[in-house]
Amino acid sequence: SSQYDEISEAPSQAPTVLFPSAMPSMAYFPTNAPSSEPTNFYAAKPYLEVARALESLNVSSAVDILLIDGTTPTSQANALDFLLKSDDLALDPESVPATRMVQRYIAAIVYISLEGSGWNISTNWLTAEHECDWHGVECESQQIDEAPLLVGSTSLSSSRTLLERIVVSMDLSQNNLVGSLPNEIAQFPNLTTLSLWGNGLKGTIPSTIGGLSSLRQLWIDNNNFTGELPTHLGQLENLEDFQLYGNKGLGGNIPTEIGYLKKLERFWSDGTNLSGTIPIEFGQMSALVHLYLDDNKLTGGLPPSLGSLPNLVDLRLGNNMFTGSIPDELYELSKLEILYLDNNDITGSISTLIGKFVSLVDFRAGDNRLTDSLPFELGDMPNLEVLVLRRNRLNMFLPESLGSNGRLLRIDLTQNSMVGSIPKSIGQSKGLKKLELGSNDLTGEIPSFLGEMVHLETLVLGKNMFHGTVPSELGNMVNLGKLVWTMNKPSCYSNALLRHIG
Repeated sequence: SSQYDEISEAPSQAPTVLFPSAMPSMAYFPTNAPSSEPTNFYAAKPYLEVARALESLNVSSAVDILLIDGTTPTSQANALDFLLKSDDLALDPESVPATRMVQRYIAAIVYISLEGSGWNISTNWLTAEHECDWHGVECESQQIDEAPLLVGSTSLSSSRTLLERIVVSMDLSQNNLVGSLPNEIAQFPNLTTLSLWGNGLKGTIPSTIGGLSSLRQLWIDNNNFTGELPTHLGQLENLEDFQLYGNKGLGGNIPTEIGYLKKLERFWSDGTNLSGTIPIEFGQMSALVHLYLDDNKLTGGLPPSLGSLPNLVDLRLGNNMFTGSIPDELYELSKLEILYLDNNDITGSISTLIGKFVSLVDFRAGDNRLTDSLPFELGDMPNLEVLVLRRNRLNMFLPESLGSNGRLLRIDLTQNSMVGSIPKSIGQSKGLKKLELGSNDLTGEIPSFLGEMVHLETLVLGKNMFHGTVPSELGNMVNLGKLVWTMNKPSCYSNALLRHIG
């Protein structure tokens, strides 16, 4: 006997996997069988009956399934041909549960639509093996309604259930997939992971994808998708990780509906030509940890609502066209570790509130129009390791606290208008590897304590107004690979240093 002979009584709650009971119009399908022997497989029973049932379940539209006047078969028509004619498993639509029949039909559509014959790995696809054993597909055993596809056309609900393997994950990444995602991809109701990154997928992201209500990971990065992001993405209420970076053909505004994804922890969309502003609704994504929107065409000001994200750790907004100042609300992000604002058109000063960034490790805001002095509170950032503010309009003195946390690895303040001398506090960051202060108006002598920074690999002091003797202690910098101090006024050079740097 088959597995479908082992049926249990229905549980007290509804089965886990059900399909819609709504009955749309079936005007495309004839209500009666053909009066004469059909000359085409697609006009014969059980093709018409199964196609009618699939439309009634909102799985595929009649136009997609039905061949009219000998037109080229669609992926849907070919998938149904496989299911009813060439599938060695030969599932019977009059006895096999509708859920299982539909699942296998949709999997076949994926293979046919995305040119499975050219995949790098296509093990077991379109063979007699259970579709859960096809390459990249993972399943879990779940209770499903036992009603078959062709019984009870007005309602497929029954009083009994059985245990079946149901698709919960599909990973076809880096597998040479080409073509457009079929609308039916959304008909895996229990799919939690869809990983299609690193392929040649094209066309728009189907709006039906919003029907994947169980989806937690959606990875479609590094493909060739075009068009705008569908607003239906806002329906993925369980989504935790959404990656679509590297799809350079995308564009348009970021849908405000994405801000409704309360469980989203990572939104990775750099290099996708998005435009417009960041929706203020993003401030509602309380679970958000990583937000990558760099290398786009985003405009407007930095939304203060981002300061309401209590779990944000990594915020990357570089290489856009943002304007205005850094909102004070942003400094409330106490868990923030990475902040990239470089290469925008941000103005104003860096607030003394920056000291509230107690977790910040990497701060980059170069190539903007920031002005005024650097706040002393930079020294209050106990975890800061990277500070890049090159090519701004910063002036006044370097803060005496700079480097006092003992953790700085890189300081880049080149091409500003800083004045005064190099503060002794920098010497407290013994692990400093890059110190770039060129093209400012710094004065005084080059401090000897720099010679104690044995990990220093890059030292750029050129185009300033330093004077006096270059200290011999700089010859102790055994790891120094780049030294720039042209256009200063040192009165003499240390022979030991010259031997060291050649």
